[in-house]
Amino acid sequence: MRPTPPEPGVLELPSYPLLSKADTVGGPELFVLPHRKFPHVTLAAGFPLGRVHEPPHPRGFVDLAIELLKEGTHRRSGREIAETLDRYAVQYDQEVQPEYSLLSAACLPVHLETALALLAEMIQTPAFPESEFDILRNRWLSLLYAQRSDPSFLAAERIHAAYFGEHPYSRITIPPEDLQQLTAQDVRSFYATHFPSHGSFLLVAGDFDEDAVQTSVGRLFTDWNTRRGAEIDPPPPPPDKTVIHLVHRPGSVQAHLNLALPGLPVLDARRDALRLAVQGWGGGGSARLFLKLREERGLTYGVYSSQAAFSRAGYVEVTTDVHQEAAAEAVDLILSEAERLVSQPPQGEELERCRSELAGAYLRRLESVSNLGLLEAERILQRLPEDYFATYLERLRTTGPDDIASVLAQLWTPLIPTIAVVGDRVVLEPQLQALGPVVVYDTSGRRLT
Repeated sequence: MRPTPPEPGVLELPSYPLLSKADTVGGPELFVLPHRKFPHVTLAAGFPLGRVHEPPHPRGFVDLAIELLKEGTHRRSGREIAETLDRYAVQYDQEVQPEYSLLSAACLPVHLETALALLAEMIQTPAFPESEFDILRNRWLSLLYAQRSDPSFLAAERIHAAYFGEHPYSRITIPPEDLQQLTAQDVRSFYATHFPSHGSFLLVAGDFDEDAVQTSVGRLFTDWNTRRGAEIDPPPPPPDKTVIHLVHRPGSVQAHLNLALPGLPVLDARRDALRLAVQGWGGGGSARLFLKLREERGLTYGVYSSQAAFSRAGYVEVTTDVHQEAAAEAVDLILSEAERLVSQPPQGEELERCRSELAGAYLRRLESVSNLGLLEAERILQRLPEDYFATYLERLRTTGPDDIASVLAQLWTPLIPTIAVVGDRVVLEPQLQALGPVVVYDTSGRRLT
């Protein structure tokens, strides 16, 4: 007799813990997220200061300052900092985004005081040593020159320049000539007058004693005088006509395509509907673009869509690589699927799949204390509501086809894409001219036509 299969279980979703503010005497604004399931602690220092807050020229201050924090303080050299991190098993990381910067340190609870003290020292008394600055600048110059051999970078550079013009959102790299111009003293002065910026904070998540942490933060962070930063002006409207920006890369076999369409700012409530639309369009192997370009037409190994959101603007992007002879066909198919998405948004089984995929990606981010802490740090830096992640799954569940159709009609009617293609102009230019005017650049970003 065959055994009776078990009844399908009900997915038990983890409750999302909410942050609370802790009172400290002086020091940064402190957020705590106790989560004692695992013996682990994550520290996150957030600064609402990113690449868009730099002067137009030279650029690179924020990236250099954040990178150099670990290279020496008034008390310790970079080597001594590295040895301390290793000795106490502290995992240190950093990132610079267009509108914010984030430092993080993860450790065992027994080493929390050491990690806090080291983070406070690095933030409050960085030395920016000349020798380390020179080494870093030389290393980064090599990387900046090397990235111009990467088709995905070249296409992204053209998309941002075409979509945002001279606005700071167009900055995705440091011009080598700017990096050569900067000195350690320049970075030192910039840091002293801009960090920590107004709205900076410290977040502690994991297994810790709240009273002890408050006491330690008040004692260690004694030089936390915030500096008010400038607000970002709105960028110009998206382009009002389609132009193909072609980067001539002689001898290329494949063409790398980037296609951008209007998106939404990070605080726009319609982003959930747009997120579901983008997932159905090109969010994975079962999405419409993947099925059309790869499975049906065999033009590519993969094609993906994503959305980027800033405080004042956003865009939706599609990226893929195809054989050069098929570049115009691929663009046509991507645009045809965009038009079909507007007229036939995901619904029924397709919409449920999109919800499930997004929910799964979200739940995987809740698997560790580090992820929880960093999620909350990013939420604060982006000024999202306190319950943004706690209500995320419910918002996905209640966003329907009409919501998706409405936001797409508002954003993509008429459909005016910004297109960047990287490859050999001899093969690409004749076919792309049928899609619209073509502007050609070399790999250094200089306009050729």
